[in-house]
Amino acid sequence: MQAKKLAQITKGYAFAFQVLGLLYYEHRDEMELDDILSKLDDMLDDFVYKKIWTSLSKQDKDVVLTIKKENTKVSDICKKLGMTSSVFSRYRDQLLKRGIISSSQHGYVSLALPRFELIARSYE
Repeated sequence: MQAKKLAQITKGYAFAFQVLGLLYYEHRDEMELDDILSKLDDMLDDFVYKKIWTSLSKQDKDVVLTIKKENTKVSDICKKLGMTSSVFSRYRDQLLKRGIISSSQHGYVSLALPRFELIARSYE
């Protein structure tokens, strides 16, 4: 059961899956899961997310920071950022191509990278 929970946390992102598996294996007897996840966040930030974040434009960053939960309404993002849907679609397409967001349902987007919302907020 714990393996399934850990896999869900990683959202299928291979690097996160490998790191979390290693951290859990090494620390499961001495640390709580929240502490292990904090270590995961640090490693994702150091090895991947910082580089992704610095390569984003200001508007890309604003879009990412506006996505609050799984399946955030595009109309809510546009309203908050003062964008038209056609302007938003440019940023959505860029972020989709880079694998930062996903759009499994028309009119909604989610962050595709595990725990990226927590780490991105620390860059504000």
